[in-house]
Amino acid sequence: MSVLGCRRPPLGRIVAMITLIALALSLTDCRAFRWKPVAVTNLSLEREKIAGRLLRLQTETGVVELEISAVEFPYVTGIAEGGHGIAEFNLSGATRIELLTAPKRAEVLTLEKIRRNPEMLKGARVRFKTKKGDVTLRDISRVEQGWVTGQLEDADGPIRVDLRQVSAVEIRELDRSRTIMKNVGLAAGIVAVAAILVSLTKSSCPIAYIDRGDGWELVGESYAGAAFRSTQRDDLLPLPDLGSANSIRIRLRNEARETQYTDRAELVIVEHAPQIRALSTFDGRVVLVGNARSPAAARDRHGQDVMSVVSDRDERLMVTDPEAAAATRDDALEDQLTAEFIAPSHGTPVLELVAGNTAWLDLVFGRFFAAMGDRLPVYLARGNDSAAGPRIQRWREREGVDLVVELRHGDSWRRLAIVPTVGGAALREIAIPLPFDDTHTPGNTIVRVRGGLGFWRIDRLALSAEDETQAAVRRVQATPAQATTSGDRLAAISATDGDYDTLSEWNDSLEMTFNVPPPANGLTRTAFLFTSGYYNVHLPVQAQWQPGTLKVIRDEPGALSQFSRDLAREYVRKQAGARIAEPRVSQ
Repeated sequence: MSVLGCRRPPLGRIVAMITLIALALSLTDCRAFRWKPVAVTNLSLEREKIAGRLLRLQTETGVVELEISAVEFPYVTGIAEGGHGIAEFNLSGATRIELLTAPKRAEVLTLEKIRRNPEMLKGARVRFKTKKGDVTLRDISRVEQGWVTGQLEDADGPIRVDLRQVSAVEIRELDRSRTIMKNVGLAAGIVAVAAILVSLTKSSCPIAYIDRGDGWELVGESYAGAAFRSTQRDDLLPLPDLGSANSIRIRLRNEARETQYTDRAELVIVEHAPQIRALSTFDGRVVLVGNARSPAAARDRHGQDVMSVVSDRDERLMVTDPEAAAATRDDALEDQLTAEFIAPSHGTPVLELVAGNTAWLDLVFGRFFAAMGDRLPVYLARGNDSAAGPRIQRWREREGVDLVVELRHGDSWRRLAIVPTVGGAALREIAIPLPFDDTHTPGNTIVRVRGGLGFWRIDRLALSAEDETQAAVRRVQATPAQATTSGDRLAAISATDGDYDTLSEWNDSLEMTFNVPPPANGLTRTAFLFTSGYYNVHLPVQAQWQPGTLKVIRDEPGALSQFSRDLAREYVRKQAGARIAEPRVSQ
């Protein structure tokens, strides 16, 4: 597990979802071009950008032609060349905003006015003037976080397109045969070879957002990794401080190629003394703790000192870079972090872990499900069978998908907890109570966490003591709970009873409103989102049945990490053969 002393891990370089491998062209001015359909796959490297190439993107409402200048998954950004498909415009890039109410009438809007009432743009036709050209959008469907989404009507200015809403991609390339016919007697042009590798298949879980009165904020992911009904689980997601809010909204949104089944969802409010903290445990419970202390020592699996990285919650992450793993001949197929603490003088010790999964793990699982090919429904049916649950859980533990937490006892390690995946959308604070027994050495607590190669990222480890105060827990149901496609779903999510709210398509969402009870005098409240559910992935792009690969991953310990490293090596190899042009930066 490598140490990355930066605020953004290098996995982002791997996870960006578009790769262009292009050969330089040396052509005369008399050239012919064609639109070439581009293969879609699940892997790419961010730093291999598309620069100045013209793409044709088929969205659900039409085509968008875009000269690409930047890629920030899941978006491609550039100058619009034409089309009438779904596109997005950044309000901050406008020098003038005009609400077009009639063929010759336009009302000038200000950013402040839109921020106060974003709903005013819904369904409207708006022209945005920029230094790089104008963009006109009609039938505006969303105004969120400074971006306006609508149907492109007329544009020669900067826009972006969400690849998850794209069903086909074509790139404009040289038509060699037509060019030669048009240039008889001239030397043949150099062949243009282009391949775009696009990932549209993040397999995850519902993404949770909260609105405390100032707009939607990302919180994290609910029941991450529960990819089959047999592995459905309870999850307790920490929410940000509610302050004085007496009402909040929470949204569960499908942002992956999968169907998500939420059996139960409710708000959990814990009241406690101000000097006490309420944390969620790895198995979905609440624990009250006092002050935490940093480790006295911390080392990775190579024995490297990582104290400065894991002592504070500062997003300096301990994580393995798949590119670095691809270059090593090390046979180790797991990451480890060992930390030593001075045990608290009283109370049950509680290990506090701030961690999250890597986006690389999403990619690995995307290719794993792709290896099931058109037999995916058969595999899903087997995994959904309740009898499969224990077997899948043992496999996840064996392969380091879930994080193993162990306590040192003499010369051996005692397993304490299996921390399920929490997703890669956000880091999460997780509590693991340490049930000490008579074999524990007072004053010296050594713990170890283990996971698959490059599957987890760790920000902080700490040790606190459980407070003996009885937690005052309130469970609050939504009033109401509205789904984008099926209306009122409150009855479906009110109990863990097999009656599921279903988000089956990308952008489907369940929006819940909760009335928050005020805390009792002198107490502080901490909020959590409780969910229980599972999901099933859809058929990944470029899926092909590979029974040999599936058998190895199923039967051989460490095979998923080896599969991960092989994928990384393949991409390093492809990258080494590519000549990449630097992209223009589009504002």
